[in-house]
Amino acid sequence: MPDAETKIGDWSLLFVQFPGRDLEALGILLLDPSTNELLIKLGDLPHQDEEIEQIWQLLPEHILQQSREFGGAQALSSFEKTWSNTFQVGDRHKISIRNPQDTLTDLFREHIPTVLSVGTPGDPSINPRITRDDLLKARKRLPRSPLVAGEALRAIRSERHSTEQIGDIISEEPVLAAHLIRLANSALYQYRAGEVRSVVEAINRLGTNSVERQIVSACLRPIFASVELRDVWDHSIDVASVSGQLSVLLRHPKPEEAILVGLVHDIGRIVFASLDHSSHEQPAPQGNEGCPLHEAEQKRYGISHPDVGADLLADWNFPPDMVEAVRNHHHPQGSTAMLCSALHLAESWIEDNEDVWKMSDHAYALNTTKLSPRYFRSLKLGTDSELESLRLSA
Repeated sequence: MPDAETKIGDWSLLFVQFPGRDLEALGILLLDPSTNELLIKLGDLPHQDEEIEQIWQLLPEHILQQSREFGGAQALSSFEKTWSNTFQVGDRHKISIRNPQDTLTDLFREHIPTVLSVGTPGDPSINPRITRDDLLKARKRLPRSPLVAGEALRAIRSERHSTEQIGDIISEEPVLAAHLIRLANSALYQYRAGEVRSVVEAINRLGTNSVERQIVSACLRPIFASVELRDVWDHSIDVASVSGQLSVLLRHPKPEEAILVGLVHDIGRIVFASLDHSSHEQPAPQGNEGCPLHEAEQKRYGISHPDVGADLLADWNFPPDMVEAVRNHHHPQGSTAMLCSALHLAESWIEDNEDVWKMSDHAYALNTTKLSPRYFRSLKLGTDSELESLRLSA
């Protein structure tokens, strides 16, 4: 029986009817009874149809608007009765809800086909060459340090681990341990008296927020140092800088989380770079091939770096909203989380060659954050000394 904190809500599949094909379940609708809000999470369209794609991009905002105006229950009933043949709502199902966003994400993963399985046999537009086993093998080829990072991050986020236990985990990677001690004794912290001589002392001096950031960056930076990924690391630092500014502007209670998610938002590209391409027909996409990189990856592999990265961060015990932000930072309309829209805006502000940003995504993110275009244009790359210290030397 559900406890006092759990509510019973309704959820439904959202189906799409492509011309000449059977109905395909590509989205989840969740009615949160505690707020009478209708939440939505959409997958990627597996087939090319310009008209459906245009509606698909606008659909989340339309549903959220109807939910705000009429209430989630009435909006869902209306969609069930009046929607077109192209978009259809399935039967309602009951579910226990403690955290609506977590429930929505769990339902999506359970019932919506992943990009590895979309399409139909013989469909020339979808030809996956990368399997889940390939991705798992690629992750195993990552250096030991990211594995230590995952263990350390899980320990930091767990109330059951003491500072001494966290220090013991970090000490398993001597390079990482030395980095934290060196940073704690650096000019950045010269106002603190006494010399730091252990990992535990370094953690106490730096604070867990800074330690989290340093763990991730110290473990990832050597991998990003390759010619293939070096620019991606610089880009990640820039995104982290802008994400931090946005979080302050939006009065996010933990700006350091926005900075951290900016640093790791492209971590999926490390896994792609670790693939054994000798067993596949083509190497990984390396740049803009006539479409955004994540779309090129999806067309070639059946999965893109945001999904690969989000799965890795989930295994590293990152908070669900961070995982969701990384998974949807190219498609913020797939999430209602403020952190996701802020990350999308930060990356679009950087305006590198990785992406071609859709105006509908940009408008949705601005609307979600309630950020005016004027404030957005006023942002500048920050001068965070600690962040800049993470940048690769020339």
